[in-house]
Amino acid sequence: MKRIEIFTFFLVISFLVSSGIQVVLGNEQTNLNVIDRYNLYINEQISTVDQEYIRSVLLTRSREIVLLNFTVQNHGEPISSVTLQAKINGQFKTRTFYLMEKISLSESESYQFSLAQQLYLPLGSVTENSLKLSITLILDPTINWRTSNINFQIINAELITMDYYNPLELSSLDIFPASQYFIVEPEKYTFLEKSLAIHSYLFVVPPPTDFSLLCTLRITLTQLEIDSVTVNQQRYYGIGDHTLIINYSLSSSEINPINEVLILIKPDYNGFDSAKAVRIELKLSGVFQKDSHSNFLPINHPIPGWIMLPVLIFILFVFPYYYAYQEMVVQQEKEILNPVNQDNNY
Repeated sequence: MKRIEIFTFFLVISFLVSSGIQVVLGNEQTNLNVIDRYNLYINEQISTVDQEYIRSVLLTRSREIVLLNFTVQNHGEPISSVTLQAKINGQFKTRTFYLMEKISLSESESYQFSLAQQLYLPLGSVTENSLKLSITLILDPTINWRTSNINFQIINAELITMDYYNPLELSSLDIFPASQYFIVEPEKYTFLEKSLAIHSYLFVVPPPTDFSLLCTLRITLTQLEIDSVTVNQQRYYGIGDHTLIINYSLSSSEINPINEVLILIKPDYNGFDSAKAVRIELKLSGVFQKDSHSNFLPINHPIPGWIMLPVLIFILFVFPYYYAYQEMVVQQEKEILNPVNQDNNY
């Protein structure tokens, strides 16, 4: 009876230890969203500071997220900012895109409109299949003491719609924009070295209770090396690298249907003496995991699996039989030392 109890005890202990190595949440590998794109057929040169467009869009299927995307380029005098205003089914949304953006105590390069830029404006969620859009584009010229020579091109305009999905493992997350272009000038003085500002959007369905989204962000800067990258006020260094991989997490309380990710990239200004046309590429993946305060938090066991497996086998089989053998030896010794009890068994 004791042998069975000992064996059962070690079996339970071994099970608890082994179950603490890792909690497998799922092996589904998929994209987060299924995306539909609708061309708004806006492609023209404009010469005024504001322009309005009216469009009606019939969605092929109901979607939860609607996103406006304008691809633009300035061919005239410098533009300090571009504002997109949209009214969708009676709801107003607006956003201003700046050439130079004030961040903390410094200014950063944001949207260089002399290059083709993609301007994204989240419009929230919709329940109707028929959408009425009123879009206004407002330009703010850098020169304000005289009439500016405006020659601004709208290359393309589209409406992006998508649905939420909530797999536990996300092989890739949709991030808007995924790339952006800059012309970087060498600077003679350190305090003039500016960061490159990118505002990207991440759309994530709220995770299950007590879950966090662990993100892996891959940032690639062509032509120049990366000095440092700041993501949501957290700074990472990548001196000497063109690519920097950053891991960070969003808790369930931090995740919204629309999440803006502010990325500041400081190029390495050493080693180049002429203007460089650079491209920034972003790739994002993630996985949902239990928060640290959860009772079912996956345990990162310090012992490698190839070592832990023999240990578990030893605990499961060697320990119980060893104690059972010891009990049998003790019983035999008792019988040898006390032959009376042995005779009474017959």
